[in-house]
Amino acid sequence: MTDGQGGDQDQAHTIEDEAIAWLVRMRGPDAAALEGPFEQWLAASPDHRRAHDWALRHFEGAALLKQSGRHGADARRSRPAARWLVAGALAAAAASLLMIVVAPPLEHGNNPKSVTAPTAASPLMTARGEIRTFRLADGTAVTLDTDSKLAFTIDASTRNLDLERGKARIAVAKDPRPFTVSAGAGTITAKVATFDLGYDDRQVLVRLISGNAEVRPVAQQAVYVVPARQVFAGQSLSYRASRFSYLPVPQRLRSVNDAQWPSGWVEYRAVPLSVLVDQANRYAAQPITVDGSRLGSLQASGRFRLTDTDAFARRIAEVFDLDVSRRPDGIHLSQK
Repeated sequence: MTDGQGGDQDQAHTIEDEAIAWLVRMRGPDAAALEGPFEQWLAASPDHRRAHDWALRHFEGAALLKQSGRHGADARRSRPAARWLVAGALAAAAASLLMIVVAPPLEHGNNPKSVTAPTAASPLMTARGEIRTFRLADGTAVTLDTDSKLAFTIDASTRNLDLERGKARIAVAKDPRPFTVSAGAGTITAKVATFDLGYDDRQVLVRLISGNAEVRPVAQQAVYVVPARQVFAGQSLSYRASRFSYLPVPQRLRSVNDAQWPSGWVEYRAVPLSVLVDQANRYAAQPITVDGSRLGSLQASGRFRLTDTDAFARRIAEVFDLDVSRRPDGIHLSQK
């Protein structure tokens, strides 16, 4: 990512946040008094109107729209629209709450502009809480998520990468040399493609963003040959990490849009607060703990910046009216 691209993304996030804020205000008790300023904001830039339309499409179907005190009182019940938001609200228990978090723009301190990768003898690594983009010698860009490690070898005839742990976004540069990524018991080959590759102890998930790729096992058994599979843009495929076999794509992916994870942003649809906090804790130096199973079952929807632990905890506390306390074992969220 270049500095210019980072600035453009920050500006886009800021406008989206403003659009969500106006969506909330114009459904509150002061809507009539705010009509003039709202129209002025819409007319100030075509980007403002596009962001407002985006906010309507994504969030107007919420059964209850609630946000932090930064944008005023809780909004009133909105018109039914986005089907997945309504379904998420109906599925929640009586104690559950469907919400939208409006997060302020944050600095990209954890994701600097891309740097040239070191020699092949030095694996690419990120620390806990860090996201970084590396540029390989062939022009391929590799973005590593928090606590990830990737080894690579590029020589005159081949380009081989090995994701040893974590998650990577790989934008393969056009080159006549074959390009192969190993992760667990499988390999992914591609020519010109961009894809996410996530590797944990149990499974590997491949998500194609553009182009296409082929997935196959590293080694085949003599008695049974597992066929290779093609994955195209917009498709996902999962396989067992230890002993290759294809797995169903996890159901949880239907409730998350992590297309912007390299910038720290992830969008969720009706996810339990306990799950959301677990994802944020992947980046946290001091972990967040939700005290009480009832609080953990609250439902959250919206776009979240997971990489700023303190800001994330404050926003969650504001929306759900929780206490935030710092203890030796980390940050605690509890009922007031």
